[in-house]
Amino acid sequence: MIGSTGSIGSTGSTGSTGSTGSIGSTGSTGSTGSAGSIGSVGSVGQLAASFARMGLLLLSNEATRVGSW
Repeated sequence: MIGSTGSIGSTGSTGSTGSTGSIGSTGSTGSTGSAGSIGSVGSVGQLAASFARMGLLLLSNEATRVGSW
């Protein structure tokens, strides 16, 4: 039965929580998360610019989608 603690080896499947490392891809938003860098106003400008670009992309996508109707 103690041998069944070998199933603790299945906690190796918690190694698949390493796939939460893909949450690290939120690390790209994490660059906004480093609030200290927000102190460097230039990075805030970059952040605003990236949001503006995303907004423009969304608007253009909406426009083409609505236009196709």
